[in-house]
Amino acid sequence: MLKLTKKKTDNKSTYHSPEYKQFLILRIVNLSFIGLLLAGVILGTYFMYKNIFYTIENAEYLILTQNTPVTEVIDFVKYEKMQKAWQDKNLSTLSTINRDPFNNINATTTPKVIE
Repeated sequence: MLKLTKKKTDNKSTYHSPEYKQFLILRIVNLSFIGLLLAGVILGTYFMYKNIFYTIENAEYLILTQNTPVTEVIDFVKYEKMQKAWQDKNLSTLSTINRDPFNNINATTTPKVIE
């Protein structure tokens, strides 16, 4: 009969043996990469949290501490004058002088005769 026995190995010597040295380096690189990734996620979340909530807080502060009223009273007399001036400007007739620079050529110079 075959006996199944556990082979006792020295974990310390196997872990640090030259054959497994590359795996130790890969494990260290992997853990450092995961740490950097986790730190980036934490810092990014903190940055977004800080900026969003500080923006909301500053906006609330500006709104609540503002002494001037938010709405202004409309002066309808000025509004009607402005509207009439705008309509007069847009409805005014354009100049009646129509010049076509491409088809109206007047030659005022006389050609030079070469002898």
